[in-house]
Amino acid sequence: MILSELSDIDLSYFGIKDNFFNTDNLINFIKFFSNKSSFFIHVEDKGKANFYSKLFKKLFPKIPQKNYYILDIHDGKEAIINIFNELKQKFPEFKVNNFFILDKDFDNIYPKTDKRYIRYKNLKKEKTFLILKRYCIENYLINDDLIKKFCFSHYEAKHKDSLIKNIKKIKKYTLYLSKYQYLNQLFETEDCFEINYYKYINIKKNNFEVKFSLLLKFIRDLSKGLKVNNCNKKNYCVDEICDINGKKFLEVLVHSLGKCSREYNQNFIQIEPLKNHLIEYGSDGNDFKILRKELKQIFSKKQ
Repeated sequence: MILSELSDIDLSYFGIKDNFFNTDNLINFIKFFSNKSSFFIHVEDKGKANFYSKLFKKLFPKIPQKNYYILDIHDGKEAIINIFNELKQKFPEFKVNNFFILDKDFDNIYPKTDKRYIRYKNLKKEKTFLILKRYCIENYLINDDLIKKFCFSHYEAKHKDSLIKNIKKIKKYTLYLSKYQYLNQLFETEDCFEINYYKYINIKKNNFEVKFSLLLKFIRDLSKGLKVNNCNKKNYCVDEICDINGKKFLEVLVHSLGKCSREYNQNFIQIEPLKNHLIEYGSDGNDFKILRKELKQIFSKKQ
């Protein structure tokens, strides 16, 4: 066994029913399978082991002959950090075979006195923590050329021009909302809420348009709630590559692609199939080379 997902293993053998994992179950699982050739890769995307398995196999086609278990049972960043602390207490030597992959989110651009930035810097010092250099794992899939390559091989030629325009608009729109998502989370207002990336768009066949009147109303309302530190007077820089919300970009893109072709199989246009196809198309691209470099310590033959 080289790269395994929990779905490949009969968990009932360990007294675990319906794939239910609490902290004790997970620790027992790791303890049972732990040996010199086993590695446990903890990811914060719950239920996405299949995606990570495809990604790792594509990035590292010559994975060394070791047993890798992708643990996709964690519900977010906090759960990953909690299990890290639990393992650290119960197994002092656990660092040898456990790795924890975290999304960067906005953690590196918060003020240096912010607790999230401080935690980010501390976790960066842990050799078993791999904090991506971009907002999320999806950011490595949103290369314009890669998406165009996929689209042009799956859609009729007549949609080519509109698809190029849509991709540019979607990226600009997502980046714009990502900036306000950052402001919203930075100041943690009492009415802090998750920004709805679908609410301010209007998608018609072959076209992607922003409902500017509705979007501006949202910005005005949000600005009223962000009265701390005169935030509206400051220039907060959100990087197009590293800080854009990649998950939301792909979700809005999928929503848009579904309107582009009446003849296309609508069942295919879902976020997970799209991500899997982009993995296949993008394995030789520069973004994947960057990601491979970030993750190489897990699959290093020197281990």
